[in-house]
Amino acid sequence: MSTAPQINNGKRPFDPYNGLTMVALPSNTPFGNLLVAKMAIEPRIDYINLKLASIYKPFPIIVHGGIIPTLLPQLIDIPVEEVVYLIRVTTDNLICLWSVLSDFSKSGKYESKIRSDSIWKLCEDIKRNGATHDFYAFLDWLLKFNDVTNAYKHSFAQLQLQMVSHREPMVRALCWKQNDTCNPQDFKHFNLTELVTGFDAFYQKTNAWLTAWSSANPDNHQSKKYNL
Repeated sequence: MSTAPQINNGKRPFDPYNGLTMVALPSNTPFGNLLVAKMAIEPRIDYINLKLASIYKPFPIIVHGGIIPTLLPQLIDIPVEEVVYLIRVTTDNLICLWSVLSDFSKSGKYESKIRSDSIWKLCEDIKRNGATHDFYAFLDWLLKFNDVTNAYKHSFAQLQLQMVSHREPMVRALCWKQNDTCNPQDFKHFNLTELVTGFDAFYQKTNAWLTAWSSANPDNHQSKKYNL
């Protein structure tokens, strides 16, 4: 059995039976209760970790005569796709939290629009600001992950890729802009461990940023006593 990577070392960000240990965030903003928004992310992390454990359990796969058992693609490919999708959604949500609070820090008020509400917009923001950006160190990972997840969503050719391998779970994507054969193809791949490890680093950085923001803005969040 291969060792499954785990986000946040598999630790639960909060224990529903022993009280919240979440960082306090604003509960009254134009975009809703940001504490609840952050709390909604954490059960998804728990679920992703469970899916990762199940995906890695059969690896390395025993291959007979170069043939992979016929049921394994169904048992592994779809859960891998689910993990990729959930990590994409979670990354976008973390970016939104950062963007709302980052803009608040600059102007002292909540803007009417979330400036960076997706990986692509965050990447554009990083390119404009360069090495001074909070997430500059993650630009390469974000760009690659964005291309892969866009292929998962939009590429017809993606359906024909075989993601399973006998050594470790793989995430492969054929990036083919607008499904137009006149456009160049770009083949990208992660092993799943690389993808999860990159996301975990991004997740830890975002949590650290949110914690620092909360400490620096004690009067700007009504949720510090968890009055939801």
